[in-house]
Amino acid sequence: MNQWALHCENPEGGRREFALEQPRHTVGRGSGDGDPGHLSVTGDSLVSRQHFEVVQDAQGVLIRRLASGRNPIFYQGQECDEFRLPAGEAFVVGQTRCTLARSEAALATVLNEFTLMGPGRDQARQRSSYECFQALMRMLPELRRASDIATVWSTALGVLKTLLPEASTLMVLEGDRVIDSIPPGSQVQASKRLVARAHQQKCTITHCWDESTASEATVLEQVSWAVAAPAEQNTLYAVGSANPQDLEGKAVLIDVVAETVAHYLALQQFQRMQSQVGQFFSPVLRRLLSEQDFREVLKPRRAEVSVLFFDLRGFSMATEAADSGDSLDEILHHHETLTNVMTEITECIFAREGVVIDYQGDAILACWGAPHPRPDHALQAVEAARAILNRVYAMDLPFTMQKGGRNLRCGLGLGSGEVIAGQIGARDQTKFGIMGKVVNQASRLEGLTKQLGVPMLMNAELFRQLPADQVHCRCVGKVRPAGVREASEIYEVVVPAEQGGSGLSPAESAAYASAYRAYCEGDFRGALQHLRQVPLEDPIGSFLMRQALNRQDEDLPGGWDGVLEFRSK
Repeated sequence: MNQWALHCENPEGGRREFALEQPRHTVGRGSGDGDPGHLSVTGDSLVSRQHFEVVQDAQGVLIRRLASGRNPIFYQGQECDEFRLPAGEAFVVGQTRCTLARSEAALATVLNEFTLMGPGRDQARQRSSYECFQALMRMLPELRRASDIATVWSTALGVLKTLLPEASTLMVLEGDRVIDSIPPGSQVQASKRLVARAHQQKCTITHCWDESTASEATVLEQVSWAVAAPAEQNTLYAVGSANPQDLEGKAVLIDVVAETVAHYLALQQFQRMQSQVGQFFSPVLRRLLSEQDFREVLKPRRAEVSVLFFDLRGFSMATEAADSGDSLDEILHHHETLTNVMTEITECIFAREGVVIDYQGDAILACWGAPHPRPDHALQAVEAARAILNRVYAMDLPFTMQKGGRNLRCGLGLGSGEVIAGQIGARDQTKFGIMGKVVNQASRLEGLTKQLGVPMLMNAELFRQLPADQVHCRCVGKVRPAGVREASEIYEVVVPAEQGGSGLSPAESAAYASAYRAYCEGDFRGALQHLRQVPLEDPIGSFLMRQALNRQDEDLPGGWDGVLEFRSK
């Protein structure tokens, strides 16, 4: 059986080393005199009299917490009741840190390296709480004045030089490259193994070398200790030639400085991202958030809104085709075009004081009437939709969709109705959203634009709120989309054929309305007569004509209601 050794250390009891000569050992605070299978830890009241056992088998060493062990065992920062412990790894019980070595001979090397991780790190910080406070007081004012990343690193090194005069060299590493150092231009080479372990374990690691291990452990000359502390993707690294008193306390200070810098850099990155993404938030929402209590603005409440759902035609098919055969440049070109389209559409929504709720690939969901109410939400939604059509059809797009010889570039589904508006998702998130039947209706109406061959459809609730003299609409009729039980009346916002619309005149819209009334009454021949006054190019008129032709030689079915049904999406 392999010989193992266990090193136990705590602030009050000092260090104790145990040779694991038995297959099974019990470890605890109780007296183990006369019992070779019991290892006694002193100076830690948080360790029970029989706290855990160490079991050796063919696979290595197993640590198992006993039922009598009152306090948890922490390994790699997690509470564990049973785990395998590799050589050189450590775990914490109460205030005691236990490290495993392959043999007593290897124990000397293992004891020369310690990590700040989990409860052990917290306890070390508590022991050096005043020094940690001093480090923060020095760091924070300097970081607030930092104008760039280079100043951040020079500030960190300057603070460390003051706090750690024992360090002969202080460095900031980016991978293996030194990007700043004290003294400047230092030629000291950092231990790659130590830096790699610090990032792998995501913690600060300290190593001490003696004459027997220096040549094997590091390429440094005349250096007796080193500390590596990860800070985001970089590393703060300190070395010295003489062991300072309380090296763990010094390592804690480097750890605190590294963590402070990491938090600062993360905050800076978040603020940059917020600034970049903020341009896609509605100015209305940004103004509300600045003038009112943030939680009150996002508090869920009922609201009457108008919803717009936009989908770009042809992009998905073009991207799929590019993925299967085209070059990377072609794929990137498609995505750049999509970004341009989404930017243009967002501007149209913001110009009408709308709120972009979500970007869904090549689709956008927006609304008017929340988070602040406005009586003209229906008209603003339609005006934004018409502006979107103008923008999309003015752009040079490498993809499109053809239906009946007509160029369809996008689909817009609009609807008015009641929603629950406010913060949605996880509690800690701040995403504003809406939930309600009208959201699904707008999505289905956008889908129907493909089948009816027009770019814009709306529900009856929105139509009834529009000024009749400002928006030309045509009642399509009652429709039942695939997968929906309830039929609903829908309307087309009539736009020119150059924008994918039917381009009907008011008289032609009236002729279609007469045709649909006849269709609902079961007078299919009369419907066909009225449809002669509607241009053959009208896709909705052509759809109704096909329905009437299919039914004119059939008996009127029972319960006939004239609903236009769609069997597929």
